[in-house]
Amino acid sequence: MVRILSDLQLQRYQIDGYCHPFDVLTAEESANYLNKLETYERASGGVIDSIYRHKPHLLFPWLHDLINHTMVLDAVEDVLGPNILCWGSSFFNKEARHPAYVSWHQDANYWGLDRPDVCTAWIAFTASNTSNGCMRVIPGSHTVKLKHTDTYREHNLLSRGQEIDVEVVESKAV
Repeated sequence: MVRILSDLQLQRYQIDGYCHPFDVLTAEESANYLNKLETYERASGGVIDSIYRHKPHLLFPWLHDLINHTMVLDAVEDVLGPNILCWGSSFFNKEARHPAYVSWHQDANYWGLDRPDVCTAWIAFTASNTSNGCMRVIPGSHTVKLKHTDTYREHNLLSRGQEIDVEVVESKAV
């Protein structure tokens, strides 16, 4: 096993619940994966959605290859240790000027898990920043399990529009 995360990054992960940024794909690899996704979308007539957006690594060999990419596995192994299981994969793609969003949630709760001993490897195929809707987290929020409500709100990319039942202080988001 090759270590991807430094001791400091692992400490920050334990405290904050996230670790970023680090590259697991080259620019060429990212462009290749994006091309594969866009090729599928062109062939199917639109943005990947519905059942194809959830656990797509079971449907697309190229995505199965991505979740088994050495750099991805090594980074996840740094956090969880060996014997990794990919329980799920998702596309939360948000097209420009589209109102789609992902509400504030906790992954373990969203997935209906009893224990939060999971790790999300969030991989962007394109640049990710505040102007185009990057992923945001509240540092330390992984230390307490929060109640979630199913809202079924239009444009929420989560399956039932799940969101936490507490007021989120946006200024604390990273």
